[in-house]
Amino acid sequence: MGSHGIGLFDDDDGADFAAEILRSDNIGLVEIALNSVPTADCEYCDHGTGVRALLAAELIASQRGYPSDELEDGLQLWIEEHGSDAERLAPAARNAVSRILRHSETRDLWKDSDKFYDWLSKTRDLASRLE
Repeated sequence: MGSHGIGLFDDDDGADFAAEILRSDNIGLVEIALNSVPTADCEYCDHGTGVRALLAAELIASQRGYPSDELEDGLQLWIEEHGSDAERLAPAARNAVSRILRHSETRDLWKDSDKFYDWLSKTRDLASRLE
């Protein structure tokens, strides 16, 4: 999984995506990440897609006034500068997080670890901050 902890930035895919976001000058990558999560449970949501969508959802929650304590300062500043469309993306963020929680490779990978309930709690917290 390339992960050392339950935080999004502890995951190689999450750290790489954060760097991509910081190099961009609009919210397009965030929107693409959220819309890349399959909506039907019968469609497979791979881990990389899931992690990117969770990070994108964290940015949306932050822009809406409900940031994570773990959101890096650079990303917080980036979403404040580029996140004027964040409210429009809130439904997509809620749907993506819900889908990842229900059925995804990300969930399956964490379910096989001793940190599953920590991950589940953090991800449910994100979902509640998006409501």
